[in-house]
Amino acid sequence: MQADLLDEPAIHIALFNGYLASKNVQIDKAAEHLFAASESIDIEPDNLLWLADYYYGKLDPKSDEDLLYAQRASHSLEKFLASTKVNIDALDETTLPFESALVKLAELQGLLGQKAKQIALLESLKRQQESQPSWAWSEESKVNLLLAASYAQDGRSATALKLLDQIVAKNPTIKTLVSASAALESARLRMGMWAHKKLSNDHPDAVQILAQLKTLLLQKNLANEPIHLEAAIEYVDFQTRLEGKTNAEKRLSILSKIKYDFENTDDLLSRDYQNSRKTLPEKDRLYQAYMALIDADILRCRSFRESNEAERALLRDLARKALQEIASRPLTAFLLKKAQEQLEQMDGP
Repeated sequence: MQADLLDEPAIHIALFNGYLASKNVQIDKAAEHLFAASESIDIEPDNLLWLADYYYGKLDPKSDEDLLYAQRASHSLEKFLASTKVNIDALDETTLPFESALVKLAELQGLLGQKAKQIALLESLKRQQESQPSWAWSEESKVNLLLAASYAQDGRSATALKLLDQIVAKNPTIKTLVSASAALESARLRMGMWAHKKLSNDHPDAVQILAQLKTLLLQKNLANEPIHLEAAIEYVDFQTRLEGKTNAEKRLSILSKIKYDFENTDDLLSRDYQNSRKTLPEKDRLYQAYMALIDADILRCRSFRESNEAERALLRDLARKALQEIASRPLTAFLLKKAQEQLEQMDGP
């Protein structure tokens, strides 16, 4: 008698359930089999959403598989939305919970270079949010942040800036990751738009940029990093530009103050920040990497003011080695960019 054989999708589903039910749950293998099954058969919407969330959570710019994860998350989300038959361009109060899934899909479209699709989806969501302001929308700021990033990449800086400033205006204490990100990106946009201007410390445009970056520094929250750390470094660079690139003494003074601001425990906010390093190891790794960049910059600046040739050479060598170490294993694109810039500037402040 011939045994009944399961078809391939059924085998994948059986293995998916088996890996989840096993004593040592193997989420990675379970997800692989569920995704394989979803390629050839319809699976439950809840399982598609679980799959999308799983691959979205695996996203990591440093991973060689980041593109694959983004593709799978996007594919699973699109199948989930199709299976629910929701009109994504006309949500109602019963389909409002789909807002988060749509925003996540737009974010994935951006990562995959699908800019036209991303902008169309975000603009549709924004229109709906504005037409029904009394509904319990939860992603308005995230929509504006993603849309601003897309507009900025398209060269529509003024439009992007307006959206970013709207986010900051709604949360001036910049406590959330979205509002902190918006504050940093609006400052960066302004620096880019006004790079051609001859600004001074008391110029209104410069004052606005410095104030926004300083607020980010003062309102530091480890959970939001590296936003506050990058704002601090942008502050140093912009202030140095205003003072004059040859002013190594001034840059050293600003760097030393920044270092103290991040390391001290004199106030409640600073104590919370330092204590959080014990419970947020990934954020602590970022903190240490950015502080290493600041320390290397301090060494570099000290070398420029050192009159003793041997001591100057030693400081420059220490700075160069530290920067090369950061550049060889950068945790973020920003760290790589800044380490490379400083290495190029080793012959001048």
